[in-house]
Amino acid sequence: MQTRCSWPSRGGGDFGLMLHEDKTRLIEFGRFAALSRQRRGKRRPETFAFRGFIHNCGWTRDGRLIVKHRTEGKRLTRKLTAFRQAGCGKSARPDL
Repeated sequence: MQTRCSWPSRGGGDFGLMLHEDKTRLIEFGRFAALSRQRRGKRRPETFAFRGFIHNCGWTRDGRLIVKHRTEGKRLTRKLTAFRQAGCGKSARPDL
């Protein structure tokens, strides 16, 4: 069963927003997606990146679904590089 999105693909609604066709996709995500993919012999549900985090499905020890979050690698690397170049954190080091 596929879900339909009522968001206008062209025109952008009240705020002038538009969906980018290359970046927008319909993914299986959630408890029922995990079970249906398992029945079809596929691996775990797909992941997606949003606002610097990668979201994926996981399970607790007692078998309940949980949405897990990881920091997106590219974004973390970019921020750490900028932090190092700015010289932040050096004031806490003792002079030798």
